[in-house]
Amino acid sequence: MQRKLNVPVTATLLRSGLISIPQQDQQLAKFLYADPKPTLQNFAAGLIRECLTCDPPLASQTQFNFTIEVLSQILRSGKANDE
Repeated sequence: MQRKLNVPVTATLLRSGLISIPQQDQQLAKFLYADPKPTLQNFAAGLIRECLTCDPPLASQTQFNFTIEVLSQILRSGKANDE
C-alpha cells in the first residue's frame, strides 16, 4: 500500500477526474479511521495541502470534510503519528 500513497499522482488523478474528490475523501477517512498509520496520516495531510494550495486549487477544505474530521479525532486522541 505504501507505493499507492503518492500525493502528486493522486492529485493528478483528481485533477483529471479519474477519481472524484468526494470518493477520495470518503475512502481516505475510512482508511484513517480503521488504521491511523503515520504514513497514511502524512499522505492525507499532504494531499489536502496540495489540493488546497495548487494554482488553481483542486478542492476546497469542505470537500475533504470527512478526512479532516478523522485527522482531528486522531490528533485529539493522541494517536497522531504514533508508530
